[in-house]
Amino acid sequence: MGLACSRRRPVEPERAQPSGDTPYPNSAAASPPLKAAEQPTSDTRTHAATVTRLAPSAEQPPAAQQPPIKAVQPAVERPPAEAEQPVAEQRAAAQPAAAPATAPAPAPATTPVHRPAPSAPSQLFTGEPTAKSAPRSAPAPAPPPTPACAPASAAPEGRAPGATAGARTLTILHFNDVYEIDARAREPVGGVSRFLTLLGRYAPADPCVIFSGDFLAPSLLSTETHGMHMVPFFNKMGIKASVLGNHDFDHGLEHTVAAMAASNFPFVLSNVEDLALGEQLAGARRTLVIEHAGVRIGLIGLIEEEWLATLASIDRSQLRYTDYVAVARELEPRLRSEKGCELVIALTHSRMPNDRRLAEQCPGLDLVLGGHDHDPFRERVNGVPIIKSGTDFRELSKVTITLGGDGGDGGDGTARVTEGATDADAPAGEEDATAPVGVGTRRARCTVEWEAVYVTSEVPEDPEAAAMVAECGRELTKTLEIVIGELGVALDFRFAQIRTQETNGSNFVVDLLRRAAPAAEVVLLNAGTLRADDVLPPGLFRVRDLSVLLPMLDELCVLALSGQELLAALENGVSMWPKLEGRFLAVSGVRFAFDGAKPAGSRVDVSSLRVNGEPLELSGRVYKVLTKNYLRSGKDGFECFRRCKVLVDSEHIPLMPVLMRAALAEQYKAFQAELAKEGAVREKVVLTHAVMASVDGRITNTAAAAASEA
Repeated sequence: MGLACSRRRPVEPERAQPSGDTPYPNSAAASPPLKAAEQPTSDTRTHAATVTRLAPSAEQPPAAQQPPIKAVQPAVERPPAEAEQPVAEQRAAAQPAAAPATAPAPAPATTPVHRPAPSAPSQLFTGEPTAKSAPRSAPAPAPPPTPACAPASAAPEGRAPGATAGARTLTILHFNDVYEIDARAREPVGGVSRFLTLLGRYAPADPCVIFSGDFLAPSLLSTETHGMHMVPFFNKMGIKASVLGNHDFDHGLEHTVAAMAASNFPFVLSNVEDLALGEQLAGARRTLVIEHAGVRIGLIGLIEEEWLATLASIDRSQLRYTDYVAVARELEPRLRSEKGCELVIALTHSRMPNDRRLAEQCPGLDLVLGGHDHDPFRERVNGVPIIKSGTDFRELSKVTITLGGDGGDGGDGTARVTEGATDADAPAGEEDATAPVGVGTRRARCTVEWEAVYVTSEVPEDPEAAAMVAECGRELTKTLEIVIGELGVALDFRFAQIRTQETNGSNFVVDLLRRAAPAAEVVLLNAGTLRADDVLPPGLFRVRDLSVLLPMLDELCVLALSGQELLAALENGVSMWPKLEGRFLAVSGVRFAFDGAKPAGSRVDVSSLRVNGEPLELSGRVYKVLTKNYLRSGKDGFECFRRCKVLVDSEHIPLMPVLMRAALAEQYKAFQAELAKEGAVREKVVLTHAVMASVDGRITNTAAAAASEA
């Protein structure tokens, strides 16, 4: 039976709710600003006419200490939904006339789990609400750039290039898809501590920080913390809004909701509804309206259907998915007419072709800020800028939007999330002075410029964040450095290989699983399970290596398959070749050939198919197959598994990384015992007792073989 979509589904305590708090600090204190002499220039690639060096931010008071965040928080029953406020009341609440300029807004008494509290004005950036920052120094000259949405020219001090008198300027800092908090060796090095320093440099510009999904998984740390170690870092960034990404659901819906509740910024997801609960998936908002730098902004969160179908923790039948183009076409004009939004921005977690389709068919959008792709993209389609900002804190996109002087008051530069104005179908409570005008007129008075800013080793680490990163590392080091195996050969886990052909790395994994689960005669594992994307060298194999290879706590089961169902599974595995799709299978106990030049569904040569050396019997024979619950539920196109009888369920089989670790450790124990014998020669023991996986021809692509011979 598929997993229910409802968050009220209990979580198994022995697997998903380790006791005690995580060792990771959860301080939200702002980092001390850099002295002017300590600030190296950010490495930028700009689409504007100039690159400006930002001055350091002013000293900020420390933020209140938050209670420790547990590694996994149990689900909380939903309180009654809040009543929507009319827009007029929201604004009155957000801007109390009698309150002093530095008085913080009162906090709500309770925040429901399904609707996380909105981001308060970040002390990392501006502390309490203040007036607009002082004009910046004159911009430094730069080489001629690629043109942005509109030509940029020199501007007076304190004004964006191309801005006219009375114009308002909005600065957006965007990033997406972050998994590792540590810096890497090559440039741009990234790392969350340097990223926080870079964000702090933009404090005088009062930036609106936006994230486009994927921060809870996969990584070594997330395997242990279910992604909760990321939350304290994100709560220091002053994020104003985020869309959810596919990997934010890797540890189950309960953990997604727990992380959302612990975050100090809201999530928006407009085109997926949880039918069981009658709300957006994970309790995200359907739309979000914020006011920043005097500009009223409507935000829409959109995802593609392709990755939604891959979520192992969610029953797809319990969701209502609506095409992202249809939703954008519905919400964009309503956010303008009913909520008084001057700008409407789509936050997406989709592949670039889908974002291009969105821009092509929804020209009313002002900007698309995307994720899911890990390579940066910055281009315009049909006049709509599309921006994706890389991965792993290695870069961000600085977007400058200038609205013409006829757009009304420039505001006071403070950031406010408008509570209650989260759904575009709630009518506005007052006539809005910034009601939308025609698309042509809006385009004429709104320019969008962007530049890439890289997180290089020249950027100093934020001291507090660096200490938090170090603490995270210390807590895992002892476990991660435990040796559990000896590799006698290099193992190939590169995506380009394991997702298109047999490799010794994929053979090593499935053969080890087959030995560890004697109830099965065949193992079928989708290559998307194996995440190392690298060649592991010969030598010691540690828990760290296993965690990189298998970062997800996959559940296993043994199914009874007929010959026809086994054939259907193999056909699905090669159906997308030569695309680098995760459905390509690693197999043990099976040998077969396929012709990648033939149509999908008829590629496997049945006459070549052998199960443990015997020809496949299409009927009258039951094969015991070990696979993942993920595939059993029909994910990655394996619909044939949904109707198969379960012989051994996941309650009676250890989680995949646990089973692999135990099997490797047992083999390594025998290796050490043999090595300890008198007169033992290590090289000989490696040959007999170490991992010596090879490519043995169990999967043959006749089309590829013919092409290579030609």
